[in-house]
Amino acid sequence: DGLLKWAPHNLLTYSEDFTNAAWWLFDAGDTRTPDAGVSPDGTTNALLFAPDSTTNVHVLRQAFTFSSDVTYTLSAFIKSAGRRYCQIAAGGSVLGTPSYDYRRGVFDLQSGAVVSEPTDGTASIQDFGGGWYLCSVIITIPSGGSSNFDICHANPATPTSNTITDGNGTDGIYVWGAHLYRSDLGGMANNPDRGDSYVPTTTTAV
Repeated sequence: DGLLKWAPHNLLTYSEDFTNAAWWLFDAGDTRTPDAGVSPDGTTNALLFAPDSTTNVHVLRQAFTFSSDVTYTLSAFIKSAGRRYCQIAAGGSVLGTPSYDYRRGVFDLQSGAVVSEPTDGTASIQDFGGGWYLCSVIITIPSGGSSNFDICHANPATPTSNTITDGNGTDGIYVWGAHLYRSDLGGMANNPDRGDSYVPTTTTAV
Protein backbone atom coordinates (compact mmCIF):
# COMPACT_ATOMS: atom_id res chain seq x y z
CA ASP A 1 0.00 0.00 0.00
CA GLY A 2 3.03 2.28 -0.26
CA LEU A 3 3.24 2.99 3.49
CA LEU A 4 6.26 2.59 5.75
CA LYS A 5 5.06 0.39 8.62
CA TRP A 6 6.30 -1.10 11.83
CA ALA A 7 7.12 -4.80 11.77
CA PRO A 8 4.60 -6.97 13.66
CA HIS A 9 5.11 -6.51 17.40
CA ASN A 10 3.37 -6.63 20.77
CA LEU A 11 4.65 -4.47 23.63
CA LEU A 12 2.83 -6.54 26.28
CA THR A 13 3.99 -9.78 27.87
CA TYR A 14 1.81 -12.85 28.52
CA SER A 15 -0.79 -11.73 26.00
CA GLU A 16 -2.86 -14.89 26.57
CA ASP A 17 -2.01 -15.71 30.20
CA PHE A 18 -3.98 -13.26 32.33
CA THR A 19 -3.28 -15.10 35.57
CA ASN A 20 0.44 -14.37 35.28
CA ALA A 21 1.85 -11.83 37.74
CA ALA A 22 2.36 -9.41 34.84
CA TRP A 23 -1.41 -8.86 35.02
CA TRP A 24 -3.11 -7.67 38.18
CA LEU A 25 -6.55 -6.74 39.43
CA PHE A 26 -7.42 -3.26 40.66
CA ASP A 27 -10.12 -4.90 42.82
CA ALA A 28 -8.51 -7.97 44.41
CA GLY A 29 -11.93 -9.52 44.97
CA ASP A 30 -12.62 -9.92 41.25
CA THR A 31 -12.42 -13.41 39.76
CA ARG A 32 -9.98 -14.66 37.13
CA THR A 33 -10.74 -18.16 35.84
CA PRO A 34 -8.25 -19.49 33.27
CA ASP A 35 -9.20 -21.87 30.45
CA ALA A 36 -12.87 -21.05 30.92
CA GLY A 37 -13.85 -20.62 27.28
CA VAL A 38 -12.83 -21.39 23.70
CA SER A 39 -10.81 -18.50 22.27
CA PRO A 40 -10.72 -17.33 18.63
CA ASP A 41 -7.84 -19.74 17.98
CA GLY A 42 -10.12 -22.70 18.74
CA THR A 43 -8.38 -23.60 22.01
CA THR A 44 -9.95 -23.64 25.47
CA ASN A 45 -7.62 -20.97 26.79
CA ALA A 46 -9.77 -17.86 27.27
CA LEU A 47 -9.91 -16.19 30.67
CA LEU A 48 -13.19 -15.46 32.47
CA PHE A 49 -12.88 -12.07 34.20
CA ALA A 50 -15.82 -11.45 36.56
CA PRO A 51 -16.36 -8.47 38.90
CA ASP A 52 -17.34 -8.98 42.52
CA SER A 53 -20.19 -7.12 44.23
CA THR A 54 -17.99 -4.32 45.59
CA THR A 55 -18.91 -0.85 44.32
CA ASN A 56 -15.57 -0.17 42.73
CA VAL A 57 -13.75 0.00 39.40
CA HIS A 58 -13.03 -3.49 38.08
CA VAL A 59 -9.92 -3.52 35.92
CA LEU A 60 -7.49 -6.15 34.66
CA ARG A 61 -4.23 -4.38 33.88
CA GLN A 62 -0.59 -4.67 32.93
CA ALA A 63 1.97 -1.96 33.66
CA PHE A 64 3.47 -0.19 30.67
CA THR A 65 5.49 2.98 30.15
CA PHE A 66 3.99 4.98 27.31
CA SER A 67 6.08 7.51 25.36
CA SER A 68 4.96 11.09 24.80
CA ASP A 69 3.50 12.07 21.43
CA VAL A 70 3.41 8.45 20.19
CA THR A 71 0.29 6.86 18.72
CA TYR A 72 -0.57 3.39 20.04
CA THR A 73 -3.23 0.79 19.37
CA LEU A 74 -4.57 -1.06 22.42
CA SER A 75 -6.71 -4.11 21.65
CA ALA A 76 -8.00 -7.41 22.99
CA PHE A 77 -10.37 -10.15 21.92
CA ILE A 78 -13.39 -10.01 24.23
CA LYS A 79 -16.64 -11.97 24.49
CA SER A 80 -19.59 -11.52 26.80
CA ALA A 81 -19.95 -14.04 29.62
CA GLY A 82 -23.08 -12.46 31.04
CA ARG A 83 -21.97 -8.82 31.00
CA ARG A 84 -22.68 -6.56 28.04
CA TYR A 85 -20.18 -3.70 28.14
CA CYS A 86 -16.42 -3.42 28.45
CA GLN A 87 -13.72 -0.80 28.11
CA ILE A 88 -10.12 -0.73 26.89
CA ALA A 89 -7.92 2.15 27.99
CA ALA A 90 -4.50 3.54 28.72
CA GLY A 91 -4.93 4.04 32.45
CA GLY A 92 -2.97 6.42 34.63
CA SER A 93 -3.12 10.08 35.54
CA VAL A 94 0.53 10.57 34.55
CA LEU A 95 -0.52 10.45 30.89
CA GLY A 96 -1.46 14.09 31.02
CA THR A 97 -5.12 14.14 30.00
CA PRO A 98 -7.84 15.54 32.27
CA SER A 99 -9.93 12.39 32.53
CA TYR A 100 -10.11 8.69 31.73
CA ASP A 101 -12.51 9.52 28.88
CA TYR A 102 -9.59 10.83 26.84
CA ARG A 103 -7.90 7.44 26.79
CA ARG A 104 -10.61 4.78 26.59
CA GLY A 105 -13.04 3.12 24.23
CA VAL A 106 -16.33 1.57 25.39
CA PHE A 107 -17.80 -1.45 23.58
CA ASP A 108 -21.18 -3.22 23.45
CA LEU A 109 -20.55 -6.97 23.31
CA GLN A 110 -24.21 -7.70 22.58
CA SER A 111 -24.73 -5.49 19.52
CA GLY A 112 -21.10 -5.39 18.42
CA ALA A 113 -20.97 -1.59 18.47
CA VAL A 114 -18.68 1.12 19.75
CA VAL A 115 -20.45 3.00 22.55
CA SER A 116 -17.84 5.68 23.11
CA GLU A 117 -14.52 6.68 21.58
CA PRO A 118 -11.61 8.33 23.39
CA THR A 119 -11.71 12.12 23.20
CA ASP A 120 -8.33 12.22 21.51
CA GLY A 121 -8.55 9.05 19.44
CA THR A 122 -10.72 6.40 17.79
CA ALA A 123 -12.24 3.04 18.72
CA SER A 124 -13.32 0.07 16.62
CA ILE A 125 -14.91 -3.34 17.12
CA GLN A 126 -14.50 -6.26 14.70
CA ASP A 127 -16.65 -9.40 14.74
CA PHE A 128 -14.53 -12.58 14.88
CA GLY A 129 -17.49 -14.96 15.16
CA GLY A 130 -18.77 -17.07 18.03
CA GLY A 131 -19.51 -13.97 20.10
CA TRP A 132 -15.89 -12.79 19.98
CA TYR A 133 -14.96 -9.23 19.11
CA LEU A 134 -11.61 -7.57 18.60
CA CYS A 135 -12.00 -4.31 20.53
CA SER A 136 -9.42 -1.65 19.71
CA VAL A 137 -8.52 1.89 20.74
CA ILE A 138 -6.07 4.15 18.89
CA ILE A 139 -4.74 7.11 20.88
CA THR A 140 -1.82 9.51 20.83
CA ILE A 141 -0.29 9.90 24.28
CA PRO A 142 0.29 13.62 24.99
CA SER A 143 2.50 13.09 28.04
CA GLY A 144 4.11 9.72 28.61
CA GLY A 145 5.06 7.87 31.77
CA SER A 146 4.57 4.69 33.78
CA SER A 147 0.96 3.66 33.38
CA ASN A 148 -1.18 0.63 32.48
CA PHE A 149 -2.91 -1.25 29.68
CA ASP A 150 -6.44 -1.63 31.06
CA ILE A 151 -9.30 -4.01 30.30
CA CYS A 152 -12.30 -2.79 32.31
CA HIS A 153 -15.83 -3.78 33.08
CA ALA A 154 -18.45 -1.09 32.47
CA ASN A 155 -21.59 -0.18 34.36
CA PRO A 156 -24.67 -1.40 32.41
CA ALA A 157 -26.63 1.71 33.42
CA THR A 158 -23.83 4.06 32.35
CA PRO A 159 -21.38 2.19 30.08
CA THR A 160 -18.89 5.08 30.13
CA SER A 161 -18.42 4.45 33.87
CA ASN A 162 -16.24 1.57 35.06
CA THR A 163 -17.70 1.71 38.58
CA ILE A 164 -19.70 -1.51 38.96
CA THR A 165 -22.64 -1.77 41.34
CA ASP A 166 -24.12 -5.09 40.21
CA GLY A 167 -21.24 -7.58 40.05
CA ASN A 168 -21.81 -11.09 41.37
CA GLY A 169 -18.42 -12.78 40.88
CA THR A 170 -19.85 -15.09 38.21
CA ASP A 171 -21.03 -13.05 35.22
CA GLY A 172 -18.22 -11.35 33.36
CA ILE A 173 -16.33 -11.28 30.08
CA TYR A 174 -14.00 -13.71 28.34
CA VAL A 175 -10.62 -12.19 27.46
CA TRP A 176 -7.89 -13.41 25.12
CA GLY A 177 -5.11 -11.98 22.99
CA ALA A 178 -4.21 -8.61 24.50
CA HIS A 179 -2.18 -6.46 22.11
CA LEU A 180 -0.37 -3.13 22.36
CA TYR A 181 1.52 -1.77 19.36
CA ARG A 182 2.70 1.44 17.73
CA SER A 183 0.41 2.98 15.16
CA ASP A 184 2.41 6.00 14.11
CA LEU A 185 4.14 5.93 10.70
CA GLY A 186 1.80 3.82 8.56
CA GLY A 187 0.74 1.57 11.42
CA MET A 188 1.86 -2.03 11.88
CA ALA A 189 2.11 -4.74 9.24
CA ASN A 190 0.00 -7.86 9.81
CA ASN A 191 1.56 -10.87 11.49
CA PRO A 192 2.39 -13.27 8.61
CA ASP A 193 2.04 -16.25 10.98
CA ARG A 194 -1.67 -15.45 11.48
CA GLY A 195 -2.73 -13.23 8.60
CA ASP A 196 -4.14 -10.59 10.95
CA SER A 197 -2.66 -7.96 13.25
CA TYR A 198 -2.42 -10.01 16.46
CA VAL A 199 1.05 -10.96 17.75
CA PRO A 200 1.11 -13.40 20.72
CA THR A 201 3.69 -13.10 23.51
CA THR A 202 4.84 -15.01 26.58
CA THR A 203 7.77 -14.03 28.83
CA THR A 204 8.96 -11.09 26.71
CA ALA A 205 7.49 -8.52 24.39
CA VAL A 206 7.95 -9.17 20.66
